[in-house]
Amino acid sequence: MDKNKKGFTLVELIVVLTIIGILAAILVPALMGYVRKSRLKSSNASAKVAYNVLTGTIGKYLCEGKENEADFVGMEINCRGGEPQPKDEFTQMIYDSLAQNGEGSGIMYIGEFVNSGSRDGKDKSYFVHWIVAEGDEMVGQYPDPAYEVEDTPVYKTFRPAE
Repeated sequence: MDKNKKGFTLVELIVVLTIIGILAAILVPALMGYVRKSRLKSSNASAKVAYNVLTGTIGKYLCEGKENEADFVGMEINCRGGEPQPKDEFTQMIYDSLAQNGEGSGIMYIGEFVNSGSRDGKDKSYFVHWIVAEGDEMVGQYPDPAYEVEDTPVYKTFRPAE
C-alpha cells in the first residue's frame, strides 16, 4: 500500500459523524428550551407594554370624565393588521398606541381579577394577556408574569405568580 495518500478512512468518518449526532441529540432539546423561554419573556414584555397603554388610556378617560363609557373587561384587541380596526374611541386609542410596535405584533386581551387581599371580592384589578397569534401557547401576562415556561397561564385566565 502507498503510505503517502492523505485523507480519512471510512471508520474515522463514521466515528466523527456519530459524535456529531450524539452532540446534536443532546443540544437540540436544550436549545429549544431557550427558544421557548425567550418567547415567554418577549410575550411578558409585550403584555407589560399593553398594560401600560391600557392604564394610560383609562387615566385619560377618567380625566375627560368618560369613566362610564368604556366597558373593556373581556375585550380582545388584534394588533396583527389585516383585521378591521376598532370602532369605539377607547379601543382605537389602545390599538393606535400598540400599532406603533409594528403591524403583526400580536393580540391583547384585557381581563379582571379579584385582588388576593380583598375581603369582600370587590377589590378588583385588570390584567393583560398577550399572544403573538391565535392558538399560541406562549401567553404573556402582566401583572404577575410567569418566569418559567411551565407556569405560563392559559389565555384569558389570570394566573397569579407563585
